[in-house]
Amino acid sequence: MSAVLHIGLIVNPLAGLGGSLAPTSPVRFSCWAGDMGESALQQLDFATRVLGSAGIGLTTASDTRMAAQQLYAAGVDI
Repeated sequence: MSAVLHIGLIVNPLAGLGGSLAPTSPVRFSCWAGDMGESALQQLDFATRVLGSAGIGLTTASDTRMAAQQLYAAGVDI
């Protein structure tokens, strides 16, 4: 067994939105800056609204809570 933690991640933000549940308008993405969402969305060439940033250094649980609160306040659907 390897001593390195190996994590798999699949992000499919549009899964399940086909058929009768398909959005009638374009999909918008809101996130926090850098590694907290912005970088991944930019690599996928999605237009992104950045709501805030964690600042300098490693992110913390507090950064996650603040980002979630701001996403909620922005009225995200998912």
